[in-house]
Amino acid sequence: MDKRIIDLYDEYTHAPLDRRVFLSRLSALAGGAAAATALLPLLESRRVEAALVAPDDARITAERVTFPGSGGEMKGLLVAPKPGPGPSPKPLGAV
Repeated sequence: MDKRIIDLYDEYTHAPLDRRVFLSRLSALAGGAAAATALLPLLESRRVEAALVAPDDARITAERVTFPGSGGEMKGLLVAPKPGPGPSPKPLGAV
């Protein structure tokens, strides 16, 4: 997704940007109102669907990584189950 679209959504969610102005700018970046409407579900956070694991879970390992990206060096947090026997961590609240 175009970084300008992500930056616009960030401005909309964290700064006082009117929804009408946001949609107008999104339509211009996306190439039309229909494309902007199709992008909205991709932009909106869906926290309910996010799988969360306690940060101190002993069954996971986490490390900061860097890797080449199309716009330069990218940085991220790589989290994975630790190798070994036993079940993988379940999301918080899972039964």
